[in-house]
Amino acid sequence: MSSKLHQFTNEVGESFRLIEEATTEGLPAFITDLRARAVVEWRLYRIGEMSRRYRVLLKEQFPAVPWDDIIRMRHRLAHHFMRVEPHVTYVIAVVNVPKLQHALRTAANT
Repeated sequence: MSSKLHQFTNEVGESFRLIEEATTEGLPAFITDLRARAVVEWRLYRIGEMSRRYRVLLKEQFPAVPWDDIIRMRHRLAHHFMRVEPHVTYVIAVVNVPKLQHALRTAANT
């Protein structure tokens, strides 16, 4: 495993853990919890930023993952953060992040 890929998997693994912790109380609690929203938004941004930096490597290693969508989310969080709706962020966190986690684990085990 390259050092970039190792760095990415470590960062994303920590992000998965923190995102899961921040969303365990459900959508109504997430919407009112500014700290939980900040954690999720920041971690989604970091996943997107690393995906942008290592795009070529990640597309080679994990071709089934929608990297361009992940990078676009990072762009929204960075440049249009006032228009990011908490319920959309929550859905991404509880639906799409576990899918990414599963895709990375599955690819790593093959």
